[in-house]
Amino acid sequence: MKKIFIAVLALATVACSQEETIRVVSPAAISFENAFIDNATRAIDGSYTTANLEAFKVYGTTKGNESDAAVVNIFAGIEVNQTNTTGVGNTWFYDSQYTQYWIAGNTYNFAAVVDGNIENVTEVTTTAVADGSMPATIKILDASAQKDVLYAEQNGVTYTSGAQEVAFTFNHLLSKVKFSATASGLQNDNYTYRVSNVSVKGTDDEATYTVGGSWDSAANANYAVSLGNVVAAYANAENLAAVAFGNTTNAMVSNYERLVIPGTYANLNVIFTVEMLFNGEVIDSNTYTKEVNQTFEAGKAYNFTIALTPGQPITFSVTTVNGWDPENGTTVTVPVA
Repeated sequence: MKKIFIAVLALATVACSQEETIRVVSPAAISFENAFIDNATRAIDGSYTTANLEAFKVYGTTKGNESDAAVVNIFAGIEVNQTNTTGVGNTWFYDSQYTQYWIAGNTYNFAAVVDGNIENVTEVTTTAVADGSMPATIKILDASAQKDVLYAEQNGVTYTSGAQEVAFTFNHLLSKVKFSATASGLQNDNYTYRVSNVSVKGTDDEATYTVGGSWDSAANANYAVSLGNVVAAYANAENLAAVAFGNTTNAMVSNYERLVIPGTYANLNVIFTVEMLFNGEVIDSNTYTKEVNQTFEAGKAYNFTIALTPGQPITFSVTTVNGWDPENGTTVTVPVA
């Protein structure tokens, strides 16, 4: 039986490669147009893309140039979506009862949240009315819901005249994790590996983000996020089966990329099962729990990676063949008389 060795447990980090932008355009009435997220993210990992973004909530205030002018709320978390119900907008719409118009010379602050105030999932709190009722905190109530949360703001916008854009650049407030594995050192194609039941245990199941600040510390880190099985290519949500693989330079990747709450986590447990197969039959199986310390930052993706190599088999070789001793043999006299 061949024992399986894990050569490496590493962690690669990549920042989101492209910013996600919503443009706000209007000649008079404040409207929201050309909403898009230019991001090549797989839909099954729960991240927002252009194709699956349906709505966001907008907050906004305005203030005259007079030094003693009060801040006035113009948007208080109204929903903007792609469904036109006699609303304001050409591509993205909000209900006409909330229509607001630009005022020349005024200064505006805008903020937008995606997946804010979803019952039992997220919760947005705002500052006092005197401060403009802009988002103050965004709380994740249940990390297992796997809801991507985006936030954007644009402060100090001054309207002059005509059509004028206000650009929202959205950032992910959560982090994303996946798992990959490579194999080497197998004797031949008859031997393969299978990696399954991958999970990362020890991140927060709830936490609060303070706008303009950071997530709170990992005080309730007991959440286990399942990453599925290791497969040859990104699988759809229904394909949960692990795939056997042999020597390859291409990393096999877990079914899912999952969202986790940012924070510094000590003693995360990365758990997975590795099987070795010979001609499709399991000849060895081990479940591993590998402990790592890791900081997850908002808007970044993390790839836990392992390199699999087999234990060394018992082999045989010939060092040398010694000569006869003595070379001509021991003399044995055979009597003939």
